[in-house]
Amino acid sequence: MEDINLRKLRIIEFLLQEHDADAIRRIEELIVRIGYDEDSKTKIIGFQPNGVAVFKSDFLDAIATSLKEVEQGITTSLERVEKDSENW
Repeated sequence: MEDINLRKLRIIEFLLQEHDADAIRRIEELIVRIGYDEDSKTKIIGFQPNGVAVFKSDFLDAIATSLKEVEQGITTSLERVEKDSENW
């Protein structure tokens, strides 16, 4: 396997040679996302009623799923939620 420092130097060399502002912006977004993902995997933001930890990444995944469902027109009425909650 290639030495990690050599790999880092290749990435730096690539960045120094890149002149497309959009490509640099996309790389920056990826770097931020990688750091955010790593933090999200271990950061506990709360607990479920049964005591199980809720991780930031799980919460964000649930929000993303909900947003996709709304965009696709898959929604639930407030009345339905109230009726379902009677059985919780």
